[in-house]
Amino acid sequence: MRYSWLILLALSVTNCGSGNEAAESTDDPQGPESNLRLPALIRVSTPRIASELLLPLANIAVTSTGSVFALATINESPMLALFDSTGALLRRFGVLGEGPGEMLRAGSLTALGDTLVVVAPNRPVVIYFDLDGRLIRERRLKTSNSAGLRAAESTVELAIFHGAMGSVSQIISENLETGQITSIIDLTDPFIAAAAGAAGQGSALWPPAYVRDGERVLVGNGATYRIKAMPPYAGEPDVFGRDLPPRKRGPIEFAERKAIWERAASVPGPGKASALARLDTLEREVVPHFDANALHLDGQGRTWVFGGHQDSTFADVFIGPEFIGRHILPCLLPARGIAVNGVWVALRCHSYAEEGALELQVYRIE
Repeated sequence: MRYSWLILLALSVTNCGSGNEAAESTDDPQGPESNLRLPALIRVSTPRIASELLLPLANIAVTSTGSVFALATINESPMLALFDSTGALLRRFGVLGEGPGEMLRAGSLTALGDTLVVVAPNRPVVIYFDLDGRLIRERRLKTSNSAGLRAAESTVELAIFHGAMGSVSQIISENLETGQITSIIDLTDPFIAAAAGAAGQGSALWPPAYVRDGERVLVGNGATYRIKAMPPYAGEPDVFGRDLPPRKRGPIEFAERKAIWERAASVPGPGKASALARLDTLEREVVPHFDANALHLDGQGRTWVFGGHQDSTFADVFIGPEFIGRHILPCLLPARGIAVNGVWVALRCHSYAEEGALELQVYRIE
């Protein structure tokens, strides 16, 4: 048990119990007469712990009916898991291997309707599965030295790296039918380079937070909470966002990070001094409001921005460049475990109650 449940109750919100409860909303600046109202967010999943079937650093995908695909393991079969919208496990599938429909390593997961698209860069292929885990088809990737980000019916978005372990140089789209490569994001742009640095906590080893809205690309800098629209919305500046005070870690996140550096400082060797120095500055550290997988679009074209608020998760909603409100969700450190599809939002959260355990949360936008 990390902390007293009193801390959790103080930090969490109205939907921390059973399903079909509304998330707490704040910061609705438009007033009761405005048509720009914050959509409700209703939790439909029941609280459950499923740490053995969820990996903390992998992404997840939510289908058009609220089911959730997740990577369950990286080194044995079955590699993938499918949950229903309540969080109950439906099935596991996905074979570790090099044959058709098999993976040496699963990269990004994307749900197209009720189809799961897996980018498996080590083969390198893109694999399509149905809800029963059956192979639909497989297409080969032309691009090497890349990491999958998102996929569509005939295209896949990839982060391209400098060298084997280098920084991200650009985001591209590869057409799986023609092989045509299209640049989406060029990290030589100063705003985008800074956004990538914020997503990577000071390095460009991660791509920046971004989402595509038709021909428009939105790129977010979590350190400054600024979003750049390329091209800009009609008659609007190209950069928008929120003016918020600097973010520091909440009590639970801080305690966990402190424990990591205390363990490092207890080990004799060249890293001891740097670990002690990090412990000395840890309490003063300012961290980004959001990370690499923060920006998403719902079925009505609204932009959702997910990030950290104390030891909870905020979900800010924009229509174009205009902020319309915020939800606070009882989700600790979802990181890459965020997915939006139509009216569904899925989060993979660290448990408040049990250290090391993970919880799946599913919400419906209304």
